[in-house]
Amino acid sequence: MKILGVTQGSNLKVFLSLTQYLEEKKIINRKSVFISDSKFYKKLLKDEPNLFSGSMSMLNEWEIINDALKIKPNWKFLTNWEKKIGNPFLWNAIIADRRIFFGKHCKYKQDYKSRFTHNEMNSIIQGFIYQINKFL
Repeated sequence: MKILGVTQGSNLKVFLSLTQYLEEKKIINRKSVFISDSKFYKKLLKDEPNLFSGSMSMLNEWEIINDALKIKPNWKFLTNWEKKIGNPFLWNAIIADRRIFFGKHCKYKQDYKSRFTHNEMNSIIQGFIYQINKFL
């Protein structure tokens, strides 16, 4: 069996512990994970590197964002995907993520100034669609 985890913060450690247990029981043979918190990942990697032993595919949110900020939005690509998966708009995914839509420190204080421009946010949507689709 294959397993895919989507983790935020300390849920990464829970996912890794769970997959380690499931591998020992021979329940899973492949694991993949989407990681959203770079600080927690780096700290966990430093503190417990054995949790990342073995083969595991990883997709890191911060890498997707960094790569996406280097490109311009492809409006045709976004329009096509919006028709496929929009609800009804892809923009809803951006406004649901306060770390992208609001300011850099919005997790810690009121910070309503947008961190990214409108085009950058659309590039981020595009980057996520492309990378997640490729990953899956």
